[in-house]
Amino acid sequence: TRSLEVMIFDMQDYFLAGKAQDGLRAYRTMLSDGENPFGIAAFMENRFKAMLTARTYIDKGLNRDRVLAITGSSFPAKKAYEAALRYSRQELVEILRLFANVGYLQVSGQQTDTAALEMALIRSMPKKR
Repeated sequence: TRSLEVMIFDMQDYFLAGKAQDGLRAYRTMLSDGENPFGIAAFMENRFKAMLTARTYIDKGLNRDRVLAITGSSFPAKKAYEAALRYSRQELVEILRLFANVGYLQVSGQQTDTAALEMALIRSMPKKR
């Protein structure tokens, strides 16, 4: 069986590529497999924190090799760097808030956890430039 981490990276790749339907299908498959929406949201929040860190270094003028030397050359760090190139710092901050608010929206009765997470996933897609 594939790990949650691998499934989330695959799902995120769909959203990064602008393939919302495929991303939502992957998300719904995880839910039907019994994955917890809060666990998915927390993982996505961590992914976007890593992107924000990479974006901060990119904005300071550091090249890919230097950023990876600082953040680590692991697979997740490389993915975060590549994805960070598609967003501005402000976009990443806004997306982080979306994932962080999934629990609040559910507890406050404004949205279900699955609906709040689905909206965050859709809104996390990079804007066309």
